[in-house]
Amino acid sequence: MRTSTFGRNRLAALSLATVASASLALASCSAPGEKDGNTEAAHSSVTEGSDAAKAPSNDQSSTPAQESGMNHEGHDHMSGAKTITSGDLAFEDAYITAKPASKKMTGVFGTFKNTSDKEINITEVSGSLKGRYEIHETNNGVMSQMKGGLKIAAGQTSELKPGGNHLMIMDNTDEIAAGDTLTLNLKDSEGNSYELKDIPVRVQNSQHEHYGH
Repeated sequence: MRTSTFGRNRLAALSLATVASASLALASCSAPGEKDGNTEAAHSSVTEGSDAAKAPSNDQSSTPAQESGMNHEGHDHMSGAKTITSGDLAFEDAYITAKPASKKMTGVFGTFKNTSDKEINITEVSGSLKGRYEIHETNNGVMSQMKGGLKIAAGQTSELKPGGNHLMIMDNTDEIAAGDTLTLNLKDSEGNSYELKDIPVRVQNSQHEHYGH
């Protein structure tokens, strides 16, 4: 009887040892697999991050120079500034203001430059557009015809601008559209003539000027 009970106890102990050994074996086998899985996940995350860093940008934002209408060299390609020369007289940044047919007058603006060593006094103006041409000055907001001509000192400049000295074309009932051109013919007090060709027409904000008579 004692022998039988001892045998059964020994058999139970052996069974428990076998189960424990099997559990340890399973645990040791599953641990590397879990580690490999975590490693693969981390590697996948790094790879995806690298691909995102290498992906090209779709940012279409423009540079300040492009927004401002300037070309790659930084020059304003929309200004259309032009210098026209005839003899000793240059007309820089020259333009005429566009107008509809319903408006009978418009102005010519820019900067005259005298490249000679003596004064040039412009006393007569005519041009390729029909109408009456006058040299005007503005004093205290009142515009009137300039007396004695437009004097440009030797080697100096004289600016024509809205609200200041300018050339006026009056009694013109035609449309003068942007893109058109004008030829001016000037004479000075010495009888010299200056032909200024292809002055461009541009759109400009309305200027409120008053005539004095």
